[in-house]
Amino acid sequence: MNLASLKHLLAAGILAGAMIGTAAVAAPVVYDGTINSGDTVTGHIDEPDGGANNDYWKFTANAGDFAVITGHRLDAALDLAFSLYFGTDDATWVLVDSGDDEIPELPGFAGPFSDPQTMGVLPYTGDYSIMMWAFLSGALTEEGDNYQLQLTIRPGTPVPAPAALGIVGLGLMGLGLARRRK
Repeated sequence: MNLASLKHLLAAGILAGAMIGTAAVAAPVVYDGTINSGDTVTGHIDEPDGGANNDYWKFTANAGDFAVITGHRLDAALDLAFSLYFGTDDATWVLVDSGDDEIPELPGFAGPFSDPQTMGVLPYTGDYSIMMWAFLSGALTEEGDNYQLQLTIRPGTPVPAPAALGIVGLGLMGLGLARRRK
């Protein structure tokens, strides 16, 4: 074996080793609690040692339900954001929506203009997860900055398909024609 082929073999071995994926290990999600329709809960976002810490809330809904999710920041430095996922296992979550105003906090100003909200029809039946987090926040306090989360769910009502009336009409016409031929 010459030196050139040994270099190629070594390079191929290093490349193969680099391409082998390692198992990703994540800490399990710890929920702050369950939120029901009509509830307003209070939480806080911690930022220990400059790292992010998220709050997690869960609720159950049916496909076709109309949901309104609103975050209210209670401290001016917090730029609150949230993500809505279907499921409670972060390995198989499906992102449904996210709420953020994409505007940094205004120093010394706490108001409704930077509070995230989303509303819409939920696509799945089952458990949903809301992840609350700080987006472009200023200096957060060690105790965390406080927020309120509000959830409203209005049950969906089944709507008859427009084609159903057409099918019934065609059936009646067919019966009328069959009777007329006799």
